[in-house]
Amino acid sequence: MTSASNEHVFSEEIEFKIDNLYDKWMSLGMAMNGKHYINDLDLEQTIAETTQIGKYESRLVWAMLTWLIAHGDIVNISRMMHFKKEADEAVLGAVLEVAVKNGADKKLFHIVEKCKPHDPREVLFKRMKQYAFSYKQELELSKEEWSKWGYYCSEISFYFDAMTGDRNFIFSRNKNLAIRAIFGTNLRSEIIYFLYKNSNAYIKAIADATGFAYFPVHNEIKNLVRNGILNSTSYGRVNVVSLNKTMFDFLQKAPLFDGR
Repeated sequence: MTSASNEHVFSEEIEFKIDNLYDKWMSLGMAMNGKHYINDLDLEQTIAETTQIGKYESRLVWAMLTWLIAHGDIVNISRMMHFKKEADEAVLGAVLEVAVKNGADKKLFHIVEKCKPHDPREVLFKRMKQYAFSYKQELELSKEEWSKWGYYCSEISFYFDAMTGDRNFIFSRNKNLAIRAIFGTNLRSEIIYFLYKNSNAYIKAIADATGFAYFPVHNEIKNLVRNGILNSTSYGRVNVVSLNKTMFDFLQKAPLFDGR
């Protein structure tokens, strides 16, 4: 599946973003024509990007929808709320609603409730606007699942046969998601992953990097220090925290981290 097969040509910037998202969804276990994304990807950012760029490449939308049905429980709801402003809210709401109706984790509906329909209503996929027949078809045969969100689209597709990677594959390619498998899709996992990648940091720097408010991060770090997962060192009024060596070694050897 390549973006070059599209019948109308997009800008180089859009083509680059399409190819980049192909790489990311490949690293999440979807069979796409691309290369595996080199770094641990940001799942919530990837979803937000796909709701925007997927309007230029429908395969990305259907790959995302299929993945969310199978693996939506890995999504961090709080982080996804932070990325909602970067997403197309209507596409996000529609895709998550369809996903939940087809078996995805029901917690995703918390995001759906915060999304707004697109106004004014328009055809979802950009290429459909180029041809009178396809444009008319989208308007006349638009599915209610899209129409209620302010878009015309006559299709809902699932790519279950394109799911080539199981959870072990996903976690081996994305250590941040493997940490979620161990500690849950919560703030704790985001803090531990950040400190796994960075030897030590101020609490404010961790809050800024994870996108959460200072006080929830501060309180969670206190709990992690109390439980021996993090070390805390004071420099005057400033505390610097780091991952306990035992926990770092545990994560290094965790089976979920194998494969890359």
